[in-house]
Amino acid sequence: MPLEFRYDDDDFYFEVDSSRKIDSKFDMMLKQKWEDAMDKGYFRYKLNFLESKILEGKYGFVAQLNVKRAVERRKPQTVSSINMPFDPKLFNFTKVKEEEILFYVGRNNEDEEKSGSANMIPHCLLINVSPLEYCNSLLVPYINSCLPQCITEGGLQLAVEIVLLSQNHSLKVGFNSLGAYASVNHFHFHIYYLSSKLYLETSRAKYLCNGCYLISKYPAEGFAFQVTGINCKKMVRMLNKLVQFLKDNGIAHNIFITRGSTFEEANEGITPAVYKAVRIYVWARKSSYGAKNDEAFNPALCELAGHLPIKNEKGFSQISESQVEDALYQACHDTFLAVKERVEELFSETN
Repeated sequence: MPLEFRYDDDDFYFEVDSSRKIDSKFDMMLKQKWEDAMDKGYFRYKLNFLESKILEGKYGFVAQLNVKRAVERRKPQTVSSINMPFDPKLFNFTKVKEEEILFYVGRNNEDEEKSGSANMIPHCLLINVSPLEYCNSLLVPYINSCLPQCITEGGLQLAVEIVLLSQNHSLKVGFNSLGAYASVNHFHFHIYYLSSKLYLETSRAKYLCNGCYLISKYPAEGFAFQVTGINCKKMVRMLNKLVQFLKDNGIAHNIFITRGSTFEEANEGITPAVYKAVRIYVWARKSSYGAKNDEAFNPALCELAGHLPIKNEKGFSQISESQVEDALYQACHDTFLAVKERVEELFSETN
C-alpha cells in the first residue's frame, strides 16, 4: 500500500520564519522519501551539488548550472495548443515506475471518487526523474483521472495547501501550461526547495482590484495574489478566474507560488523576519511551441520568478542581469499589455 500524507486545516502554517529553514511533518516526509529515492538511483542523474551564483544587479537572479537536466531529461511532447486533450497513448504519469511514487497526499476528508481505488487519496507526489533542484517532485492532482495540463480550481487549492503544509520558507510550487514549456500533457505542478531567496518574495506590487495585484517594476510583467490566514479559498477562486480566462482565450501561462512578505509590508518598505503570506504569481506570456531552443535558459515557471537553471557552461559563465531582463521582458510584455485591461474588467465584475 503506498504511503499517504493526510492533513487538516490545523496542519497549515500561515506564518513562517524567513531567516531559518524549519521543517514540518510534511517537509520531513518529502525530504526523507526523495533522498531515499536519490540514494537508490531512481533518477536519471545524481543531484549532489549545483554550481550557483547570484547575478549582480537589482533583482538578485539566482543562476544554477544544470547541464545533466538539459541533456538527459525526457523529450518534451509535441504541443500545438494550450487546450490539447489528454492522449492516453502518450507518456503520462500513470505509466511511471512504482519506485518513482513518493507518496499520496490529501485531506482527511478528501473526496475519493476520482481516486480509482477505495479509501485511497487521489493526489500523488512523484519524483521528477530529471530534477532541477533539491526535492524536485511532481504533484499530480487526481492522477487516475488523466486530466490534461490545464488548471482546475481543486488543483490550485491543493497546490496552495501544499505550500501551507510546509514550515520551510524555501519551498516553491509552480505550473507551466502547454505552450509555456510544459513537457507532459498530464495535469501536474512542480515542487522543490530553493535555498537562495528571490526578489519576488519581498518585492512591491501595485493593487489592481478585487485581490489582484500587478507585478510592479520587474521585467516579467504579470499578475499577483496573496494568501493569508483568512482569505485562502477566496483567493484561490479569484486566481482560478484569471487562469480560466487565459485558458479560454488560448493564452499560455506560468504560475509560481512562494512564501513572502505581504504586499502591504513590501509597499511600505518592510522586510519582515516572519513571512505572513503565500504569494502567487501568474504570467500571461508568448506561446512557445515545438522543441526547446539552444539558449542558456527558457523562461518557464522558475526562470520568470528569478531562478535560472542554466543548460550549459558557456551560458552560465556569460549570463548577466541585462540578458535575463531582456528574455523575461520578451516572454511577457506584449501579452501582458494585450490582456491587462481585460483582466481589470474581469475582476471589476467580481463580487
